[in-house]
Amino acid sequence: MDALSALLDLGRRARQARQARELGFLLVNDTHALVPYRQAVLWLADEGVYALSGVVQPEANAPYVLWIQALCTHLVAQGGEPVRALTAHDLPPQLADQWADWWPSHAVWLALPQADGEQACLAGGLLLARDEVWSPQELALLFEWTQTWQHAFMT
Repeated sequence: MDALSALLDLGRRARQARQARELGFLLVNDTHALVPYRQAVLWLADEGVYALSGVVQPEANAPYVLWIQALCTHLVAQGGEPVRALTAHDLPPQLADQWADWWPSHAVWLALPQADGEQACLAGGLLLARDEVWSPQELALLFEWTQTWQHAFMT
């Protein structure tokens, strides 16, 4: 399936989802139809780690989940672009030192902003990790998908 067809199919499935958990599962597991990755995390500002690829329910106190929570908190504090490719070298030592324990070399952070009155606040973000560098085309495709997904999630 080509990228455009996959994007349209994922958008249709997001609109048809009946529950927020189903949408979370779709985002972390089925985004793979657009781009290859090894791990995915959906983090929400008000709930923390909401969904992990390949996991039915994240265990809040697991070391991996605690590291992801710290990583996402750091990324939110950094602000910046809505799509950000990163490696361990982009992080402070306390996060970078554990990167290789949990993840392959490259990740991308896709911020999920939420309109809050007149100001935008961060509703969450999607993290994807893999061995290869992210191409600009992949990043653009992921940005478009997360915007479609977020619209379905917020309605």
